[in-house]
Amino acid sequence: MKKESNNLYTYNKAILLGNGFDVANGYPTRYQDFIEDSRFKYLLSNDNQLAKHIHRTYEEAKWVDIEIEIGKYSANLEKEFTGASFEKETNRFKVEYNDLSDALYWYINSLIGGKHNPKMAELMNNWKNSLCGNIPERAFFVSFNYLRWDLNEIYKNMFKEKFVNEFPLFIHGITTYNLNDTPKIVLGVDENSEHSKKHNFIVKSYNKYSQSEIYFKHIFDASHIIIFGCSIGETDQRYFKKLFSRAVGKTFEIYYYGEKEEANIRANIAALCDFDDLMTNNTVIFKDSSDYSL
Repeated sequence: MKKESNNLYTYNKAILLGNGFDVANGYPTRYQDFIEDSRFKYLLSNDNQLAKHIHRTYEEAKWVDIEIEIGKYSANLEKEFTGASFEKETNRFKVEYNDLSDALYWYINSLIGGKHNPKMAELMNNWKNSLCGNIPERAFFVSFNYLRWDLNEIYKNMFKEKFVNEFPLFIHGITTYNLNDTPKIVLGVDENSEHSKKHNFIVKSYNKYSQSEIYFKHIFDASHIIIFGCSIGETDQRYFKKLFSRAVGKTFEIYYYGEKEEANIRANIAALCDFDDLMTNNTVIFKDSSDYSL
């Protein structure tokens, strides 16, 4: 593909940020943090069956991926109910799903301050400096997070004129710190994940707030892709499947947190594409992000 250019800068690098980026900067943005919050507990006290399903899973495993559990709950409803009963349960599920999504939004919106992490600041400074070589570059910043702090941090550490698409892309929506705003985030499953096909309202690609078209417009033109804090898991596979499957001659810099997560990420990638082809046809570098922990 022809490289994008705005006459001053060449687009070469994409930087994809997942929840591990927020966690590394001291924010309690894991799903288990949300489950322990009063907003989630309020859902439980109001007999939100979806929240109760998620909470049971968390209590049993002491860990939970809320998006995967949304899909499982959807699939279970289709197994347990038919006809008018299924329609009734679907209507309830939709209300409870929206309530859960809103509660998550307001929880993330309440997170004002993390902890200054000089190691992460240095890493971002390295990313910034990498755009200032002999051939000036722009970068396509993509955040899979909701936290507005990400936007502020990227602006603080990067040259604003060097953003592809003019601004960092918050592909799943972003909080605003405005209590009068309506939550507009994307929470749910990939179209190929486990769920009832009659519950399209939980599918990310069908969510009206999704900005995936901007992602797919630019991502394939990057020759150097940095992935930090992303599990590359089941519910986001549509963003990575084509990227890895089509890749030839690219450099992937993939951060993981500890040996166990490295193994999980490698397995997740292998589930999306021919792992051997990816490694043979590209330069793939795995880096331990625990080096940047507080």
